[in-house]
Order: sequence, then C-alpha cells, then structure tokens
Amino acid sequence: MIDRILKSKSLLILIALIFSTLAGLVVSNLLLGKPMPYRDNMFWKYTVFLNASLLVFTICFYIDKVLPIIPNLIKFVSLIFFMSIPYFIILVILKPLPISYILEIVPAQIILLAAGFIWHVATEIDKDLEKKFFMLLL
Repeated sequence: MIDRILKSKSLLILIALIFSTLAGLVVSNLLLGKPMPYRDNMFWKYTVFLNASLLVFTICFYIDKVLPIIPNLIKFVSLIFFMSIPYFIILVILKPLPISYILEIVPAQIILLAAGFIWHVATEIDKDLEKKFFMLLL
C-alpha cells in the first residue's frame, strides 16, 4: 500500500500542496499581532524552512533521475515553486505582511532551490564531495 502511494506522483504533489497550505495558515497565525521587524525576520526563516522541507520531500520521493541536468533543474525548481504557491496565497489573503515582502522572497527561493538541486546532483556524482564539504564547514 505504501509503495503504491509513493509511486503515485500526483498524490505526492497533493500531499505537498496540503502541507504548504497548512504551513501558510500556521505561519500567518504566528505572525499576526507581532511587530513588523519581527514579522519580516521570521517570515524569511519560516519560508526557508518550508522550502527546505519541500526540497527534501521532492528529492526523497519524487525525483527519479537527475541527468540531464538543465531540463531536470527547470522541472525541479518549477515543481517546488508550484508546491509553495498555496503558502504564499494564504499569506496574501490573511495579510500578516505586505505583499511586497512576500514578492521579495521569490527570487531568493528560486536560487535556493536551484542550489539545492545542484548540490544533490553533485553528491550523486561524487560521493566524497559531501564528506569534503562538511570538513570545510568544520
């Protein structure tokens, strides 16, 4: 049963859309009633967390192949951007932030998603890269 659910890609997208919508509701409730500098700062943190969650979800369950890189990069970034649209729509409707703040994060989101996909491809090709990277971080 679980294998059949994981093989159904449309069901996985639906689950991600529901997660994104619920995340938008939770974030808007957390931001309402707070001062504006706090809202702006925490909005970025919550959005990066949502994008990282969708990135891991998509890499683990959705992406089968990564080569050729350019078409799959476009498919990957557009898929996760599509899955995060309900999050932004809920934030626009409930208005915890001005719409300009919400639109500011879209280019950063696309760069984050592209970097995540490139990192995934690089670690799939070179298994030692992950160990080398964490040694550089330390």
